[in-house]
Amino acid sequence: MEERHCSGSSTDTRIPNEVVIPDVGESHASSLEIHDHMEESSPGWEAVQCLVVPDHYASGLSQSDEQLNAETQILEDSIQDGKAYETKEQVLDSPLKLEWCLGVNCSVRIHCLNDGQRQAVVYACGQVAVIYNIESNTQQLLQGFKNDVSSLATSSNKRYVAVADAGPESTLKIWDSHSGSLLQSLSLQHLEGGILAMDMSPDGKLIVTLSAGPSQRICIWDCIGNTHEPLCSLDIDKNYGKQTHVAFNPDDIHEVMSNSEKQVIFYDWTDLGIDISTPFLHKMVMGRPVGLLSQSAFQPGFPRAVTASSAGELLLWELSRKEKGQKGSRPHTTYNVKILRLQEKAIGMLRVTTEYIVTGDVQGHICFYDHKPSLLYWYSSLALGPITSLSFSAAPAEPSLEIKCPQDASLEGKPFIARDFMLATKDAVVAMVTPRNGHMSTVVRGDESAVSVVCAHPVSPLLAVGSRTGRLRLWDFEHRRCVDTREFSRSEQIHCLTYNSKGSELAVGFTDGSVRILECAQLQDVLEQPFRYAHGAITKLTFSADSHFLASAEEGFVVTVFFCGNVGKIEASNWELLGRYKSHHKPIQDLLFWTDPEFGQPHLFSLGLDRMLVEYDLAGSSHGDLCLAGLYNIEQSAEPHAACWYPDLGPETFFLTANNEHKFRLYNPTNKMCRYTFLAPLCESPINRLILVPPQAGFVGPSCMAFCTRNKVGVHLLPLDGNVHRAATVPCHPRGIARLCCANDGRHLVTSGELDAAIFIWRINTTTLQAAAALAGPGLDPFYTLLEGGREGDLFKEMEELFYLMQLRSEGYDTMDPRQIDVHVPLGQVPTIMRALGFYLTRRQVEEITNEVRFGSYAETGNYRDRVDLPTLLRLYLNHRPVLGLRSSCLHDAFATLSRVNGPRVPEQEGLDRCAAIPQEEFLRLQLAEGEKMTEEELIECITSLLLLPEAQSLPQLAQLLPAEITTNNFVQDILSFPAILESEHH
Repeated sequence: MEERHCSGSSTDTRIPNEVVIPDVGESHASSLEIHDHMEESSPGWEAVQCLVVPDHYASGLSQSDEQLNAETQILEDSIQDGKAYETKEQVLDSPLKLEWCLGVNCSVRIHCLNDGQRQAVVYACGQVAVIYNIESNTQQLLQGFKNDVSSLATSSNKRYVAVADAGPESTLKIWDSHSGSLLQSLSLQHLEGGILAMDMSPDGKLIVTLSAGPSQRICIWDCIGNTHEPLCSLDIDKNYGKQTHVAFNPDDIHEVMSNSEKQVIFYDWTDLGIDISTPFLHKMVMGRPVGLLSQSAFQPGFPRAVTASSAGELLLWELSRKEKGQKGSRPHTTYNVKILRLQEKAIGMLRVTTEYIVTGDVQGHICFYDHKPSLLYWYSSLALGPITSLSFSAAPAEPSLEIKCPQDASLEGKPFIARDFMLATKDAVVAMVTPRNGHMSTVVRGDESAVSVVCAHPVSPLLAVGSRTGRLRLWDFEHRRCVDTREFSRSEQIHCLTYNSKGSELAVGFTDGSVRILECAQLQDVLEQPFRYAHGAITKLTFSADSHFLASAEEGFVVTVFFCGNVGKIEASNWELLGRYKSHHKPIQDLLFWTDPEFGQPHLFSLGLDRMLVEYDLAGSSHGDLCLAGLYNIEQSAEPHAACWYPDLGPETFFLTANNEHKFRLYNPTNKMCRYTFLAPLCESPINRLILVPPQAGFVGPSCMAFCTRNKVGVHLLPLDGNVHRAATVPCHPRGIARLCCANDGRHLVTSGELDAAIFIWRINTTTLQAAAALAGPGLDPFYTLLEGGREGDLFKEMEELFYLMQLRSEGYDTMDPRQIDVHVPLGQVPTIMRALGFYLTRRQVEEITNEVRFGSYAETGNYRDRVDLPTLLRLYLNHRPVLGLRSSCLHDAFATLSRVNGPRVPEQEGLDRCAAIPQEEFLRLQLAEGEKMTEEELIECITSLLLLPEAQSLPQLAQLLPAEITTNNFVQDILSFPAILESEHH
């Protein structure tokens, strides 16, 4: 069977890691976002993360001159070394720089980079490839991928490393493993699903890739040429199964082989195309099943290839020899397959060198065979899990005069001499083995399942890491090592962690609903038995500031409080249950402890997706009786997703929330009044976690806070003011962020992935963030850029005209007295101006804006404000208006929600799906009795004005003018006069 396919195509994006600085001239500017950037330098491309700051802004940065001069000197030195841009710009570190990665994805093949000069390994960790130097305990991070790294490959001398990811907008990048320079970047957008597997030719000049999509394609790439299109490519027939492994022939790079679980394919390629051959393989050989194929490789020096199977067998393919000097297009006509039964257990890993055929099985055994093949040596006592990959050092194996080499299993008992190698197991362990003395050392130890939670120690540089396998580890930030481990049972999957304020105790919540309290020194239980009151997984844990209370939230929307010590009416020498309360009907997002400054009484707040803030009176509670102090609806339409205490930057105390409408909101904990609303950074998903970053050494008070969305982590300078240029975000964990925490030094953030078993440690640089904020300009310049058209646009001109019109209106249009020139308008005119600008406020929003202005300076001056100037009006408009605007689909969803409760479902019209309808009398009742109620006069005036109907004197008269049923499109098109709802827009 032969197929031929001509070359495919690819485009070069060359934009993987950059810091995009908000342009002061853009009208849709949002938060600063850090991507991957490449800069050109000799000899190739170098991957860096940087922030570009023009020279003329250097003097305007609000940071010490000494810090800026030091960074400028670093930049100038890098320019002289040829490692920076040729332009005269300052290159500063990014606000969030990835510094260390914990974890390893052992489903991606690891590669040993030992070459006689270093001991290193490259492995995948989430969306990053890590080159770990064992001797120096340092990491070199290969970044620039939007998806998890799916494949790695190296040249035979370990000089070049190729990394690829699988998913949308995937890329293939090639690095120099010694210098860390990015040599090549290839866009793979034309390959469906990105890269599943690849191999690099021994000389590092070619790469063969298998795409990950349902329709697979094999491509041959030139690594050193200027072209960014494959030399040739071929679509693989789906009948051959999902090809999962691919390899070059080290003796002839024009030969390639791949395999799926049931089919091996041989390829011969030239610049004109690819020929393939697919030998037939019986499912049963001599009455025994062949099993599923795992990996394949060519045998150097032999016209032969081998494939391993799950039945413990080795399949030997005898290939036809080429004539001398012949390249490519070998006519594969016959294949002599020999099947050897090597063992009972499945072989999951196969490597072939010039000396040995090496296999690794599901029991962690590694066997070395010669090319006959005959068993020569084996490792059966490594106490490791199933072997997933193995890679040999590039340094030649030399017998040692000091150490006696072990003997092999041949009749002659020859010394077993093999190169050092590294292996990876399914249990996320990377180990290095030295055959000459049999020594094995663990290089990297990760978690085989996703890391569910991380929590930083409040005093020491320690990080607690909990996984779904029940493993709890303590990791030392400073020395980059694990200092302690405790293994819980497999049924006790860790779901959340929290330290008390002193760092002496660690609370652990599990998916089975149990809660354990451990002392931090030895990770031993404080109590003999864990608390087992919850009926679902523990989702939140938090200690009070004095460490006397511990609160937990569970999946059943129940809040549980434990206590220890003497507080009010309650007393306990050890941790006991105070009480439980099911106070929400949707998931609980956060728990906050607070002490009333006036009476000194402890309180607890719980915040849920049901928009309810519930306050608990802890001092008034007794054993088994958790008392509520109040329930407060703090949002009208948005859902609060995160909360934290706002730092005391003024005389008032606030707690901060972030909702799904991209708003930050500050609330007074005493009266629960929303005091301020600020625009939050606009990301693809809402902010779901907020934490206050502790002050760094040399700073007074916290300077920023950290937040995360589904797949981005960011920092925001304080105080908040709605200027989104004061925030920076960086993509991470493309499959979701599970947890976010901050180290005790205030210089590092830690994120863990939901599904990638990776932990990223980020370094915070507030100097760079302040520089980025300075680029947006002083005063109101950052806010002008958030308006459509900017300061010179029609929207701002209309705002100015309406502001001046309200000034005239407040003084009276017909007055003949000399007008008093003023720069303010009455506070009561602000809602009118905003409605004229297209922002239709609800009554609650009017109240919130009024309170924000009226009490804005009351705590400092004791005076109320009842007038607003134009800059304040601009900020209020930008901070309060809907970020995404009002869409017809939103009206459709709201109307459908009402109809499900209050009306039947009827066909809207022929050709469309069945749609919602509300009887006319019920529609009118909803306007008068639900939500922000309207009076009859307001309702009559509103509907007659919208429909241009004759003026009605009563509701019965109005009812005669309306249809018997109000449908969705009838409401949107006829009553509100909005455009028709397209089916594509709604879905």
